[in-house]
Amino acid sequence: MPAPPSPYEHSALLIGSAATKAERAGETVEVMLEQFERMATDGPSEEELRAAKQYITGSYPLRFDSSGKIAGQLVALQNSDLGIDYFERRNAEIEAVTLEDVRRVARRLLTDREPTIVTVGPGQG
Repeated sequence: MPAPPSPYEHSALLIGSAATKAERAGETVEVMLEQFERMATDGPSEEELRAAKQYITGSYPLRFDSSGKIAGQLVALQNSDLGIDYFERRNAEIEAVTLEDVRRVARRLLTDREPTIVTVGPGQG
């Protein structure tokens, strides 16, 4: 499952993660790399984009179900300089993203990149 991107001033991280049995780690990494390649060459389908938008907008309220989470969202808003109106405009901005937008960005970010792969768990031996 991909984690949210981590933007920084001069770079960013795109992180994918999965949980699997140690003996299937290699296969799991292969599947993930195949999906990155598919996104770089074909991009998502219309259905995948629709489902992603639905998940992103639908799960957002869960980030506000405690005082600590609300404070964290306010700090993130300030650190990212998104403006106080971000909460009102966020979902509309997500819905405005087109299939071509996603495909263009996927090609730019995922083409000709050599990922760093880290696995954590018991060794095979």
